[in-house]
Amino acid sequence: VRLAEVLIARGHTIRFACDGLREGDLVPRLGDRRVLADLKLSVKSPPWQVLADRGRIKSYVADERIDIVHCHFGHDHTLALSAGLDAPIVRSIHRESSLDFGPLRRWFYRRTAAFTTASEAHATMLRERFGRSSARLPGVVDAAEFRPPRDDAEHQAARALFGLGPDDVAIGLIADGLQGAAVSS
Repeated sequence: VRLAEVLIARGHTIRFACDGLREGDLVPRLGDRRVLADLKLSVKSPPWQVLADRGRIKSYVADERIDIVHCHFGHDHTLALSAGLDAPIVRSIHRESSLDFGPLRRWFYRRTAAFTTASEAHATMLRERFGRSSARLPGVVDAAEFRPPRDDAEHQAARALFGLGPDDVAIGLIADGLQGAAVSS
């Protein structure tokens, strides 16, 4: 959402497509921004829904003359590539497991116009392996907005759970959760 806000401020028109099956907090946070509600975009979708999503994506991109399709997850990336879109596809790499360069992923990445990553090391790997433009995006967490209280019981319990003292530095993951999504380190 933070990246989209920057692009909107620069005059771009942004449309969001989100997982429509699993509950999460992204769609409510988008507020009045345009969300494409007729897509499911879920790894939990049955095959008929995946095919329907693929057709809707193809039609929407053609009808609205979309310039760039930005995919954040492998499922969305697969749908966009298999739809044969007339717009370049950009893929965000959020985690190391997306850099497993098996045969199918290599095929996908060779057909991807550009990448964004959170790590310069990941950007370099993608650039060297596939010769594609790859930009590292700086942290997009709004530090002014995300300021958990330091003295509440939940904060103290979390620090105790991990054996952290009051002066120990803790680095964690800040992400929008989807019910049933897994995060691994």
